[in-house]
Amino acid sequence: MSLELVPHPRCQRGLRWTLILPEPAPAQAAITAGLERWFPEAVVGFERWGTRRVDRLIVQFRVEFRVGERPGDIGLLFRSCCAEPDRELIRARLFAGLAEWG
Repeated sequence: MSLELVPHPRCQRGLRWTLILPEPAPAQAAITAGLERWFPEAVVGFERWGTRRVDRLIVQFRVEFRVGERPGDIGLLFRSCCAEPDRELIRARLFAGLAEWG
């Protein structure tokens, strides 16, 4: 699976990233279920953006994952108190989980 992790162009602190999944991307529910499996400590919720549902998984004091902002993307928003070594571990866990999908 070819993945692309790109920084948000307007984030000057390097806390906001977008993980672009290859086409055809898994369904939003499958992505959310995978994140729940790989990050069982996450608090799961969602919000409505008009007709769109955005799933949010929050690992307290570390990172927020947003699924559904754009089809086939996973938004990552690292907390400012999350140190760079912790961010690397989170990215490694995420990529290891996504590697299961092949």
